[in-house]
Amino acid sequence: MTIGQGMAQELEHSAISARKVLERIPAEKFDWTPHPKSMTFLKLASHVAESLGWAAYTLDTSELDVEPVGGPKFESYVAKSVPELLETFDKNLAVSIQALKNVSDATLMETWTMKKAGEVMFSFPKLIIMRSFILDHLVHHRAQLGLYLRLNEISVPAMLGPSADEEN
Repeated sequence: MTIGQGMAQELEHSAISARKVLERIPAEKFDWTPHPKSMTFLKLASHVAESLGWAAYTLDTSELDVEPVGGPKFESYVAKSVPELLETFDKNLAVSIQALKNVSDATLMETWTMKKAGEVMFSFPKLIIMRSFILDHLVHHRAQLGLYLRLNEISVPAMLGPSADEEN
């Protein structure tokens, strides 16, 4: 098994509980936020769905400039409905799993760089980007969404173990 194939399995497993969280977001709470500095329910959920698509892009490129000089600034995806959100999540998950299954260990050792207006923000091997910006990122925001559910009295699904809302 290659490193990418192992990561693909991990991503697939982690995405199961992330999708359960996304399925529970009620449309009437899309604009809800726990704090003025926090993302809205919909924006955070959309970010989860969108960020899954970053794996294939990262594996196929060597850098991204989120605000290229003289070019358009990166615009975040925001879903219009829960079905659209889930469709985007599923599509990006499938593309990322396939990309990870097919990537060579050598490619995962290549450097990938993120820039802002031409300035390097960071450079890491693609392996580190996959771990931090795909896998860990998904877990982090999935947990935030779980808290959003809790604060809105919405049943929180089991994620890494049993949920108080789903105990038998």
